[in-house]
Amino acid sequence: MRILLMIKPWLSLAFLGAVGVCVSRGAESDKNAARVPPAQSSLATLTPGVKVPGPQELPAGWTHLVIKSVPRLVSGDLASLPDVARPTATMFRTVLLADVRRSGGDGTPFVLRRIGEGLCTPIKGVDTVISSEAVDRLNAPLGLLDRIVLQKAEAELAKGRIKARTPTFVLYSAPTLQKRAGTHEPVALRYAVCVDSRTGSLHTLLWSQALEARKRVAPDRVVLLPPGLVCETQVDVLAERVLDAVPVNW
Repeated sequence: MRILLMIKPWLSLAFLGAVGVCVSRGAESDKNAARVPPAQSSLATLTPGVKVPGPQELPAGWTHLVIKSVPRLVSGDLASLPDVARPTATMFRTVLLADVRRSGGDGTPFVLRRIGEGLCTPIKGVDTVISSEAVDRLNAPLGLLDRIVLQKAEAELAKGRIKARTPTFVLYSAPTLQKRAGTHEPVALRYAVCVDSRTGSLHTLLWSQALEARKRVAPDRVVLLPPGLVCETQVDVLAERVLDAVPVNW
């Protein structure tokens, strides 16, 4: 099962300038590199069992919720989707967290230590980070179909990569399918996560680009995500059919 994202543009390309500001402030932090703890160059994997209900209640070691997406089926081949599969299609929620700390003692610049990713699902009514190996240990209410979809979702999540970073900036890229002009296209979602080295505030810009390099062009718009964003992700269902008639996969 593939998740297809439709991103609503909220703000204009002018916000690309904010990326340059964050990177330049990262250069300022380089002056204090000797005091900056080693930054993690790869994505951290969130620990199964930690709870991520919202931006005000984060797991120990994390300071900011970048985004948590809650999927909802809204369009596409909805009529062909079996009733038993509908809860599974919206069960797993992607979450990105950030760890922002001072580089040393009081008065030193803030740095972006690491970015963490994971999948969460409601367990006893609270969004909890889940993994295939931890399902039984966490007593998660997942059936056979749910576990299969979880494994697929983990494989997709593992394709995310950090493409660039400074002490106060990370460019995170995640492949997905996005509905564009009525068709489903492979794209890379780009998250530019920026930290103000003076205040520790975090800002995230989001845009999408074609996954294939030969089709890639500069984005015509970007989205400035609200801080601690918990958002509804609109899912467009695409059915794969045998002989263009019988749906066999979604």
